[in-house]
Amino acid sequence: MPKYLDLTCSKCGVEVNDLFVMKVPERIIHLECDAEMEQVYRPRPKVPILEKNLAVVFRDAQGRIRYPGRNDAPTPPGYERVTIPPSQMDRFCRENGVVHEASNFNRGRGLDDSLPSPQLPSERERFERFRRSTQGVF
Repeated sequence: MPKYLDLTCSKCGVEVNDLFVMKVPERIIHLECDAEMEQVYRPRPKVPILEKNLAVVFRDAQGRIRYPGRNDAPTPPGYERVTIPPSQMDRFCRENGVVHEASNFNRGRGLDDSLPSPQLPSERERFERFRRSTQGVF
């Protein structure tokens, strides 16, 4: 199984990050000093939440909420900009009686699930139709 390895040379201390291997070898030799490389286990950094993926609402002084069409829309005067992280989205939706479209997107087929799939003509039917349409041409 393919893996990415982080290695450190035991002699000169050179580090190699994310060496791609299909199979982890028993030994890896550093070509510059002929010493054995040791595998280093480092925790992977957490991927930061991108601002463009956060949901945004505008709240006024009375607590009323406005939903902008885009999350990069400018904040209207008299409103506070509130960004909602993904971990808080379900709670926000329950409290406000709304549905977050991106969280509840159905990746399968939509309304046409119940419709029968169209019947394609068989190979023989297509050949016969082609033969009839080209009769006398060849």
